[in-house]
Amino acid sequence: SASSVPTPGQLIEVNFEKDSHKVFEGAFIKATAGLYVMLQFDSDRGRFDGIAVFRNKNVMQWRTWLKREEKRIKLDNRQEVMGQYDFASMKTFYSVLQQLSSRELVGVYTDPQWVSFYVGKVLRLDRSSVLLRLVNTKGTWSNSKKLALTDIHHMVLGDSYEKGLMRK
Repeated sequence: SASSVPTPGQLIEVNFEKDSHKVFEGAFIKATAGLYVMLQFDSDRGRFDGIAVFRNKNVMQWRTWLKREEKRIKLDNRQEVMGQYDFASMKTFYSVLQQLSSRELVGVYTDPQWVSFYVGKVLRLDRSSVLLRLVNTKGTWSNSKKLALTDIHHMVLGDSYEKGLMRK
């Protein structure tokens, strides 16, 4: 259920819409008054890949993985991914974006259906908005985009897609 909160480290599946097939899977890290922070699970590769941060008000329901689902983990790299961020300071989208290095890319989703998203690095940040220098799918810098923090549905940090774009 969405009213209760998972235990840190618990492997869970999150739905953003009731009875939706669009789920987010991973290891729960923490919840604040406004956010859920999770390690993102890449089911194709069987490993954890970056972190996801989303508004807890958007979580409609969650469930714990079944024991047999845990066998999908081919490489348990949770500690490696966790060592890359200061989770204690992650309380709001603002504080999460504050700790990104100027080189790190972030995936920002404004659409609850996950159809449209932006990938870029933070150029400027204030309490109400972020200015991103966008990168296209070829890994080339393109234009900038200003987003209101209230328009962000969720963010993904440090996953293989963003890291791949940085290497191009």
